[in-house]
Amino acid sequence: MDKPEQFKQLYDINYDPIRRYVRYGNRNQSCEYPVLIQTKYSTNKVSFDEDSKEYYETPHEFDFILEGDTIYFSLIIFGIEYLISFGILRK
Repeated sequence: MDKPEQFKQLYDINYDPIRRYVRYGNRNQSCEYPVLIQTKYSTNKVSFDEDSKEYYETPHEFDFILEGDTIYFSLIIFGIEYLISFGILRK
């Protein structure tokens, strides 16, 4: 699989520190990865698809967001968003 040019730096990052942070926390140090937790929509939200004329739920969704030089990961589970900053990409 070809790596898109704008994401090549992501393949070179050592993800072990953020894995440890997410799994075990960072009790003895200041927070290295800023986190935002917020409610995006109600837990039991139901939407309607105009094309298929069906109702549906979205129990989870996720995305990588590139804003300027900073990359974020957003995970929404039952309407609660967990947004974590990976930091600034190298130039």
